[in-house]
Amino acid sequence: MQRNHGITAYDRLVWLPGELEQALCSVTRRRDAEAYLGEREFETLQPLAVQAARSARDPQQCVYVIPGVMGSQLGLHRMAPQPPDLLWIDPIDVQRGRLVELQRPDAGVVSLGPVYYSYLALKLRLEIAGFTVRWFDYDWRRDVRDVGAELAARVRADRCHTAQWIAHSLGGLVARAALATLGDDIQRLITLGTPHGGSYAPLQALRGSYVTVRRIAQLDPQRSAEQLATEVFSTFPSLHQMLPEQTPALNLPAPAGALLCIAGTQQDTVTGIEPEGHALRYRITRDGDGTVATASAALDGHPAWYTPTLHGELPRDAGVADTLIDLLHTGRSSRLSQHAPASILPARSVTDDTLRAIYADKLDWAALTPAERRDYFETLNAPVAAGSLIGPAS
Repeated sequence: MQRNHGITAYDRLVWLPGELEQALCSVTRRRDAEAYLGEREFETLQPLAVQAARSARDPQQCVYVIPGVMGSQLGLHRMAPQPPDLLWIDPIDVQRGRLVELQRPDAGVVSLGPVYYSYLALKLRLEIAGFTVRWFDYDWRRDVRDVGAELAARVRADRCHTAQWIAHSLGGLVARAALATLGDDIQRLITLGTPHGGSYAPLQALRGSYVTVRRIAQLDPQRSAEQLATEVFSTFPSLHQMLPEQTPALNLPAPAGALLCIAGTQQDTVTGIEPEGHALRYRITRDGDGTVATASAALDGHPAWYTPTLHGELPRDAGVADTLIDLLHTGRSSRLSQHAPASILPARSVTDDTLRAIYADKLDWAALTPAERRDYFETLNAPVAAGSLIGPAS
């Protein structure tokens, strides 16, 4: 496969560990950080970065932040001093048709760090609270159990006196897989919106009706969302392992007393399906975070806290971060309710065919304004709002 592609502006924005935090605190690099993050996100993160830089951190109180699916950047290494070749997600390369290079199995694609938009605010807030934070970014396309073994090896090599984990979405399954190797060598695992019982969002991704797949396909001039689902996303073992009938079959460890759950709720979420001809009809309720059903994110037999927060916002939300800090210190918190709220609206439904009519147009990235490009990234994972396209459940 041809790998000699030109360097894009997004390749040059792959930050080394700690580099973005330093840029946020630097007068000379303010413009770089603001150009990367956008003015609004910069204004949120800059004071947090300054405060974190001044905070004392206990090197023996380690917290590993484990991103979720699509939460780590993926790409290829180039010969120094050239920057890495970013694929996930570089809109210029997607427009070039290069997303097919993410097909599994592949040669050379690696994780290039976390998606900072999703996870940097959490890291900074934890550092302000005195924790030493370490990323475990990873290739989220791979088999959950293989990545879990790598996490276990990483934790053992780091030799932290006290290790606690915060894992978002798929990251919670990776962490549980790591426990198969580590056993009791972890003080606490806190999951954020983890599909312990699976999720229907991967099913939609595999069928080309999931919003993120559809929006990515808008940038590929040659392939539809359905084609990308078949050629690329269907080759990812992790997506299949997150299906409701597959996740429980993984038989991942869940140690009593060490696993705590934070579950999103009160957001339009697919919580059931039924066949309708060659399509599927998705049952929509408010019993989830927009991606994962509340019941799936709250693992039976383990303490759970509930928040009316969208899936992608769970690691970014300040109130959730305050709860996490409480839980890391004591395993308890009264900031969020420990009772799941009742459904506030009747169930509704939508079909694949209806969802496939959304974001069916193509976008020319070069023709978008900076504000339009920023909005694209910030809303890339946002679920489709209910509104007129969703009717009453049949």
